[in-house]
Amino acid sequence: MNDGKRVLATLIIWAFVTLNMGILVSYMVMMRITSIGVFLAVVFAVLAAAAITTTTVWENGRGSSEKGPRIGKAKRPYEQRQRVERLIQSLEDDEVYELEAMLLDRDAGQRLRSG
Repeated sequence: MNDGKRVLATLIIWAFVTLNMGILVSYMVMMRITSIGVFLAVVFAVLAAAAITTTTVWENGRGSSEKGPRIGKAKRPYEQRQRVERLIQSLEDDEVYELEAMLLDRDAGQRLRSG
């Protein structure tokens, strides 16, 4: 999702919130509801939902373009190798041994199928 779509989604979300707040205040005035606690609870719930929705739009939109699957050949195999090396360095010793065993098992399985 590009920035323009995210801005538009954000504007729609907050326009909806503003409209709902106006309707809520009008309803409370027309019905002569004086309980400020109920009003504040509803306002807080609506604002929290809008904030969470806005955050989701911006975080998921950003993640989809940056973390998408790579298709085709890697253009920079050196960067890909560095990424794998960083991943391995972040593992604990027992996780590295487990990964190594899995790779050896996979390699042995491939040799059995081809040979």
